[in-house]
Amino acid sequence: MTVKEIAAVAILALSLQARADVQLAPASDIDLHAAYCVGTETQTVASEGAEVAATNRDSPRRLESAAKARLLRLHHYLDGRLTFVAKMDIDAAIKRGSADMTSIVNDPNVKACANKCWHLPMIDSVDVAKRCMAPCDERLPQIWSCKDLSWLP
Repeated sequence: MTVKEIAAVAILALSLQARADVQLAPASDIDLHAAYCVGTETQTVASEGAEVAATNRDSPRRLESAAKARLLRLHHYLDGRLTFVAKMDIDAAIKRGSADMTSIVNDPNVKACANKCWHLPMIDSVDVAKRCMAPCDERLPQIWSCKDLSWLP
């Protein structure tokens, strides 16, 4: 090993040690909310993408495109934060969002409850539909919060 290589290894070791000594901050509520939404929106992109492939209709394509845009925005925020916050909580929130979305989409009781709402008169309002569906599962409002990212800095 040359002197330059030894010096480079020493500098690298010192910088890694300095990085290990830095305490990462706990994830904030916004960080955790964004991570949860990464999980839900990842599932949305996957399900809408599968429907686009199966049906070739415009509606799922628009929903998939909107979900991809939200997912990109969430990743843009979180990727910048991961340098400063503990990743373990972020990973757990992503998994929780993904699990919640998968569970709700596959739960026949939630589907049956939600289907009752779409048959109501005057269901053309999204707010009316949400008020009707909210009792179907307590996780729905949290998932819906991922559709409007105005809370994200």
